[in-house]
Amino acid sequence: MRLPSRFALNATSGLATVFFALHSEHAAAGPDDPFALPGKDFRADDLAAAPGPNKPAQTQQSKPAEDYVFFADVALNGEPLRGIAKIKMVDDELAIESAFAFAKGLITSFPEQVYTVISSIEGLSYNFNWQHYRLNITQDLRSSGANLIDMRQRARKATLAADHIPALIVDYDFSMQADRAGLRGIGQISPCFAHGNTVVETSFRVSTEKQTVGGRTTRLDSFISHRMPESSTRVTIGDFISQGPIGSRAVRLGGIGIGTDFSLRPDLITQPLPDFTGTVAVPTGIDVLVNDRRVTSNDVERGEFTVQSIPVPIGRSEVGVVVRDALGRESLQTVPFYSARSLLAPGLFEGAINIGAVRRQFGIRSNDYGPPAITAMARKGISKTLTLTSLAEASDGAINGGFGADMVIANAALVSLTARASRNNEGPTGLRSGHLVSLGIESIGEVFSASLEARDVSDGYADVASANGDNPPRSLIAANLNFDLAEYGRLQVSAVRQSQPERPWLDRDTQNLRLISASYRNQIWRGATMSLDLSRRVN
Repeated sequence: MRLPSRFALNATSGLATVFFALHSEHAAAGPDDPFALPGKDFRADDLAAAPGPNKPAQTQQSKPAEDYVFFADVALNGEPLRGIAKIKMVDDELAIESAFAFAKGLITSFPEQVYTVISSIEGLSYNFNWQHYRLNITQDLRSSGANLIDMRQRARKATLAADHIPALIVDYDFSMQADRAGLRGIGQISPCFAHGNTVVETSFRVSTEKQTVGGRTTRLDSFISHRMPESSTRVTIGDFISQGPIGSRAVRLGGIGIGTDFSLRPDLITQPLPDFTGTVAVPTGIDVLVNDRRVTSNDVERGEFTVQSIPVPIGRSEVGVVVRDALGRESLQTVPFYSARSLLAPGLFEGAINIGAVRRQFGIRSNDYGPPAITAMARKGISKTLTLTSLAEASDGAINGGFGADMVIANAALVSLTARASRNNEGPTGLRSGHLVSLGIESIGEVFSASLEARDVSDGYADVASANGDNPPRSLIAANLNFDLAEYGRLQVSAVRQSQPERPWLDRDTQNLRLISASYRNQIWRGATMSLDLSRRVN
């Protein structure tokens, strides 16, 4: 009988312990204790009674008093954030410590109050797990993360110069010709030594017969070139062709040339490309179209999205974005865009400076260098529709300088303007002044393209090329029309009128040229193309 009595005593004792524990006061804890249990400082109101505009209704659980601070883990768009956030109730709304919200990018400016009500933060919604003290925040993406689509090709990783090994390369090309005069041979040889980003190269033309001017061997180009891919710059010492903007006349120099070389950065996009920015209210799929051809498909989250560097062909294009909602409904937004190779991307700079002696009779004499010359140019992309250019050069008593601009009008055409002035000592007439002004308009499309250029060159105008023996640039009016007839072929019609400035002290007539031409091309079948050309020339 002792065993049953002992069992009854233990059971009675256990029930009494549970009874007193349930009716006892809650364990006391400091107000800053993150692990405090609910006690007198908690209110028993249901959080669902005042959910707030972005706060979902909570289950029947207690919420803390206004002055009670607790700690919680925070997840942003499903990704846990580092650190623990201080949380408290402000006006029956959940508030987060402002310093934490600012550090994690939830707010963009630091407020005066210590705590910020979460529901007051624009573009943000949340729910709070009271069982695990976890704050889950969903923030609209602002053209970042999955909502930033960059269509540029992946940057190619440059190989360090230390990984390169010295190399000696010899290029050659020889040919033989036999006729009644006998057997003749001619060729070219170009030895090159390369190590890292530095190249030493020379080239020669050789012949079995002695030329009228020069000997059997003629040196062509000899130079040392050093590339700097990080800054897209190339430095050349020796023989080179001067670097200038489109439309300027280059000259061969022997000296030093420093200029921008965008080919050293294959990952760099040098011309403007269109961007597209939009906003979606729910996770959405988008298609990017260029001239009704889909170029990419992506999924974006709620918020603002941006598609960058959309590849488009040269000329007129129409860029469209198809947005699909959760129900499969589609909406199309389109924007026009005009692309041109002569434009630089906004903020991109291109420059060059060339100093040396003008090389004459290239390919005939090995070392025929004339007077010193210097040329310089600078180009800057101001915006996606405007690029500015400046140019200056001087040689043998001739000074030339001017500016240029390339701009897109109404996303339909490119307008190019150039204006230059010169002063030079040319011929027996002494000091002369002149100008060159040109205006060009082009509009390139898939079906129809057109261009018009007008250039006026005064009689006294001279540049470095003409000051060293070349003919001066000509005045001209040129028009061109192109039609793409799809399966019926392509048709081109052109008209050109040129006139050469007069040089009274030279014994030659001023040459004028008038030319009208038309050409037609069509692929009859695979591997066979029919062409027809008609032209009329009047001197």
